[in-house]
Amino acid sequence: MAELVNRLSWSKSRAMSLSKCAREFYWRAYGSWGGWDRARATPEAWQSYVFNKMKNLPMLVGELIHHVIEQVFDTHQRGRPLPVVEQSLTSLRDRLRQAWRESREKRWEQSPKNFHNLYEHFYGPEPDRETCERWRDEAYQIIRNFYELDLTQKILASPAEQIRTVEKLEEFVFDGKLLFIKIDLAWHDGEKLHLIDWKTGGTDDSVEDQLAGYALFAGRKWGVPIEQMLGYPVYLRDNTIGANCLAPEKIERLEASIRRYFDDITPRLVDTARNQADINAFPMTEDLWKCRNCFYRQLCAR
Repeated sequence: MAELVNRLSWSKSRAMSLSKCAREFYWRAYGSWGGWDRARATPEAWQSYVFNKMKNLPMLVGELIHHVIEQVFDTHQRGRPLPVVEQSLTSLRDRLRQAWRESREKRWEQSPKNFHNLYEHFYGPEPDRETCERWRDEAYQIIRNFYELDLTQKILASPAEQIRTVEKLEEFVFDGKLLFIKIDLAWHDGEKLHLIDWKTGGTDDSVEDQLAGYALFAGRKWGVPIEQMLGYPVYLRDNTIGANCLAPEKIERLEASIRRYFDDITPRLVDTARNQADINAFPMTEDLWKCRNCFYRQLCAR
């Protein structure tokens, strides 16, 4: 097996982490490296790896909804009978219950990658029953809304090969730098490539950059010109479809942001060729309010 190499790279989540707190970014991108091998890792690397895999309850619910939606489109691509809404609701219920048990029983101590670890269980307080039931019921309604959406029915009625990718982590090169992107759904309607971002929460100011990233990938990897793409969010809580967010100037803005990201990180590295960093080059934020809900706050003793 080839040795794993920590490559300097950009993703939307890493860029957001860096803008929030340089120390959080360090733990995420560098301090956690090798933490998956607990027998060989330093205590800090193991702990930061644990926190890399941590989620809070809203994140968990959103992730599991995405998994259920992915399962529907994957079934369509395989040419198998589609699950009805009741089957998807059962799948979501079972996933939620399993994740809750795993976290509460701290099974993640065996393997943070394979078992869920909720922020609310690790740091507290654990949500009360009413809160958990509210999140569950909202998740159920989102799945029902997904099935009722005309767009969903249109995609599922189209040939399976018109779906280009579903929730797959993709990588590509921009200006000689490595970028990672995960497109919720890319679907071609016969005329245009639809780049779709499923939203399980409210409106999100970062959605334009998210969709610009989708388009940047589609243009560079698939050779699709922007005029042949549509990129938009779908808000599943109220079943509304946002406007097309794609425009050349928005992609150019994202490209400039990506260049700034690399320009910010590169001078902080102690060995650029090996992508090695010193923790002291990534100071903790002075905005202490950001630390309250930070997954890594135990490492920073805040």
